Amino acid sequence: MTDGDALLREIIASPGDDLLRLIYADWLDEAGEAERAALIRVQIALTHKRTRDLLTTEQQLLGPVGDRVWQRRREWALPASVQLRWPTDVGGWEWHRGFSEVWHCPLTLWELHGATLVAARPVRRVVLIDREPHASVLNPRSPRRSWFCDDAEWVQPPEENCLLPPVLFDLLEQDALDLAMFDHTRTYSSRADALAALSDACISLAVGRGFEAVRE
Repeated sequence: MTDGDALLREIIASPGDDLLRLIYADWLDEAGEAERAALIRVQIALTHKRTRDLLTTEQQLLGPVGDRVWQRRREWALPASVQLRWPTDVGGWEWHRGFSEVWHCPLTLWELHGATLVAARPVRRVVLIDREPHASVLNPRSPRRSWFCDDAEWVQPPEENCLLPPVLFDLLEQDALDLAMFDHTRTYSSRADALAALSDACISLAVGRGFEAVRE
């Protein structure tokens, strides 16, 4: 393990500590990765004050989509073991304070690579682009949204995009809105709450699988 690997692990363990990120940027400078270091510093500076100069520098470092520089985004965002296996036309990520912290992808892609991502990056949110919480049929105006377990014996199955595999569904935090159907549904007070619960479950699933890999 290099000093950089050790610093990255500290950042993952303490994602809110910007000092660790700046120390990592210093290490990157010494390792000959000045542009990667600059992105971290610029994005941290942007959290304090958004100026035209900083925004211009950020865009120059990231490069336009479609440009050859875009490959650099993948190299910075994705762990080396995932770079060749992550599709160029499906899903993506959002940069926060120099790191790819928010991930957008289908469920299958997260199942394949989630454990690697949470072990190598300070992931704080996951958005499954092929899953959407179910709106109330009885009251379409209700803000409530539900997830369903896909191994239940449904008389009338819910739409596929609101179904979750048991291993992920079981990690959803139970909500006070759940009543008799709590074994195979999870209902939340709003769409935002339902998506937040799914994100937390995705991260918990990936962390658990990472622990399993270490034990093996």
